[in-house]
Amino acid sequence: MKVKNYKWIYFLVIFIFLFIFFTDIHPVVVYDTDDWTYISRARKAIPNILEYNPAKIFPETFSALIGSISTFLVNKIINDYLRSFTISYAFVISVFIIVYLLSFFLLIVKKMNIADGKALLVTTVFLLFHFLIFRSNAYNNIHLFYSKNITCYMNYTVPTLLNSIVVMYLAITQAGKNFFNDKNILKKGIILLAVYLAIFSNLFCSIILVSYALSVLFFEFINIICNKIKIIDSVKKNSLYLLIIALWTVCLCFEAKGGRASAVGKNLTIHNIFSAIKKLLDMCLKFNKFFIITCITIMVVMIVIIFVNKPKKIFNDESVILILNFALSFFITTAFIVLLSAKIRLSFLSRADVWISISFYAFLVVFLSLAYIITKCNRIVMIIPTLIIIIFFNINTNGNTFAEPNKSGIPYEMCYTISEDILNQIKEEYDKGIYEIELHVPKYDTSDNWPIAIYGGSRIANTLVEHGIIEKDINITIVPDKSLNAKYGI
Repeated sequence: MKVKNYKWIYFLVIFIFLFIFFTDIHPVVVYDTDDWTYISRARKAIPNILEYNPAKIFPETFSALIGSISTFLVNKIINDYLRSFTISYAFVISVFIIVYLLSFFLLIVKKMNIADGKALLVTTVFLLFHFLIFRSNAYNNIHLFYSKNITCYMNYTVPTLLNSIVVMYLAITQAGKNFFNDKNILKKGIILLAVYLAIFSNLFCSIILVSYALSVLFFEFINIICNKIKIIDSVKKNSLYLLIIALWTVCLCFEAKGGRASAVGKNLTIHNIFSAIKKLLDMCLKFNKFFIITCITIMVVMIVIIFVNKPKKIFNDESVILILNFALSFFITTAFIVLLSAKIRLSFLSRADVWISISFYAFLVVFLSLAYIITKCNRIVMIIPTLIIIIFFNINTNGNTFAEPNKSGIPYEMCYTISEDILNQIKEEYDKGIYEIELHVPKYDTSDNWPIAIYGGSRIANTLVEHGIIEKDINITIVPDKSLNAKYGI
């Protein structure tokens, strides 16, 4: 059987692994107040300045949609309300990651002209790097597909993957060039929908697409100067990229006036910017050493190849131009995220679901460089299987290698039991006809008892009504109870 027939088996196996990873190894779970809120709370799919997050259209519509599918389809099959969310959200996360990997695979096949078999090897290393980068401890490490709850997965990880997929699609197909001249209306409609959802998702994520658009326009500007192209012709040719920047500007304006911006925003000072840069560098110091050595080695070899083949000749190579395009996108993305974190909260720069945005273009530069090296020195492929084995066992540890995806960092079983107890308390009282309920939850060391906040009673009630678990609205008062801490070992 030819290699190309194996690639679908490869991606199916990776999908199955990812699905098991997010359902059984490190399962996602409905646990904290935000999760109870956004598994049911839908909004209109247009920017709205009255919303707490005026322009977060994609996460705040899509998450509620998945919550409904969990409740009214998956739950009907497995008869386990809480477990249905784990299965549904794990499925969605796994699908987005697999499309992300498939897009990367097609990118290096189509743009770097390497064979499917070699591309699968490079894709495997690319995937493993997402788990290797921060694997610096014996246990509870973060990885680039890690987030602290389902809400953050839907607000950061999934939108980042969507933006990355759109970028790679545009790079592969060049669909952004002369976009509005394309006669395929359905194709244009799907691309515009993807762009709309990608832009109106999250500023930490949408910058990925915007950086690529700015990079494309920068190289087009150079082309205008060098080849004396008419500006109007260039504008027509790159109208989609201009539209992306215009939409993002609208998104920025809405977000700047929203409730979240008012709650967490602060002045952007030089001190804050330098603090953010320091935070960024502190995180870089946590990189896995083998990860650093591998990246440096690949880039040094790439630079040597460029100089051996004469720079002037190399820079006429479209694949090298693409790498430079992604390199510029990396610097734009990183600069914006540093500034945004300095403006909002420095702790964002220590989050894996923000670092995946920073890492995306860095990984593209490194791995497109690796693919380019393979085209110039085919024998390098011989060491990649060994590299894969070394990386895999560098990632794995004898302990609990990765952190649990919940705010408390406790085992899935404990989160599930706490959430199950919340459900049971409410249903017991409701079945007795009691609609004023005191809900006892563990006591946490925060002023509002986060992650199960004292203000979350109405949110839990609204979700249970929305999902048909109870029929009438009820009033829930959350009571932090230290005795439950002893019961659950918190």
